[in-house]
Amino acid sequence: LADAIRHALAAEDFARVADLAERAWPDWQLDHRSLIWLGWVKNLPDELVRTRPVLCVALAQALLNAGQLEAAAARLVDAERCLTSATNDLGQPENAMPKMVYVDEAQFQALPATLATARAYHAQAIGDFAGTVRYVEQTLALLPADDLYNRAAITGFMGLAHWANGNLEIAYQIFVEGLSQNDNDLIKGTFVLAEMQMALGNLRQAEAVCERGLQLAEAHDPPFPLGTEDVYAGISLVHREQGKLETAVTDLQTCYQLGEKVKLPDWRHRWCLAQSQLELSLGNLERALELLDEASRVYVRTPVPLV
Repeated sequence: LADAIRHALAAEDFARVADLAERAWPDWQLDHRSLIWLGWVKNLPDELVRTRPVLCVALAQALLNAGQLEAAAARLVDAERCLTSATNDLGQPENAMPKMVYVDEAQFQALPATLATARAYHAQAIGDFAGTVRYVEQTLALLPADDLYNRAAITGFMGLAHWANGNLEIAYQIFVEGLSQNDNDLIKGTFVLAEMQMALGNLRQAEAVCERGLQLAEAHDPPFPLGTEDVYAGISLVHREQGKLETAVTDLQTCYQLGEKVKLPDWRHRWCLAQSQLELSLGNLERALELLDEASRVYVRTPVPLV
């Protein structure tokens, strides 16, 4: 599909690009390659995208992953308008409106839940606690009872919302539940759990959480998957707090090496903050301030609250 999409782009066959991109999205989203997928579709003609609600929502999800929240919200509105128009204009002449297009029936049937999930992501990323709760509840009402993975994943947003609101014990319990479905999610969520435990004053528990995350990452096939870089950033904070500065230095060196490989937009901000705190402990005040400035420059809004 990747080669086919690139070929269709070269031929400027945009309708075919859209068809292929819709089919490719589920795999490219799950494999966390959404930024590459976004590069293929972000410049498709608006008039084509707006008639494709499935593509609109996929594009919104990719934009959310890239931290482009306003652009994502606009695509969600496009999808909602498309669905509303299709419902309102049933029975109208065929030329009354552009025909709604989608290529996969399963994705279309799942669209209400997918839309609500994207809305929950957006609400949490902009700090809208009430909106996060509302859209999480809406998503849970729409998802099948046996869709345990997606139900657990959307529950994680509720945990993040409680963390941002200062309800740390509740946040931790909910977020752990949201990560319980597979090791990949546990690895990626380790730094969040560690920061919650540190905020509660539980350094030993924070260290244990990070060590468990690193064990899972090392045993993964292939080892050190996406998210491991953040585990090292998290455990560096713990080691710094414990006075193990040399170990914290090594932790952040590993974090940087892994982060440079994954090239996701949000890891560098966490590295800058952790490195800045370490430089402060080492007495390098000017370098600490430089890193805080860099953290501000590279910050990307995600559902993880900046507390």
